[in-house]
Amino acid sequence: MDKLIDRVLKYFENSSISFGKKTSIFIIAITALMLSDYYFSMTYDYHLSKKTEQLISINKLKSIYKTDTVKFNELTNIENRLFMRQHYVDKLRSTDFNFDIPKFNMLCSTHKCNTMIFEHL
Repeated sequence: MDKLIDRVLKYFENSSISFGKKTSIFIIAITALMLSDYYFSMTYDYHLSKKTEQLISINKLKSIYKTDTVKFNELTNIENRLFMRQHYVDKLRSTDFNFDIPKFNMLCSTHKCNTMIFEHL
């Protein structure tokens, strides 16, 4: 592992390689890591197990602090924030990438047929 890190650092420290090539290799590597994580769900499983452990520990604390309403409410708020927390894969899956692009109709007026009039819908 240390050799890999050393090789990567030497690659980026090498002045004979242009900045654009270094940047493109870096972007490609990050994209490859994100795509492999997206398709193989490596960090997603870790995220879910960590979230489950946190919710279990909060439930244990809630059973201890049943009588203390201030702490119980604070634990409930933390629990709600944990439920709302999403992994980036969930955010990508729920994102709608259909952007509203304005559509144009080409109309030809009767008195000027050579002129095209665009009407925004």
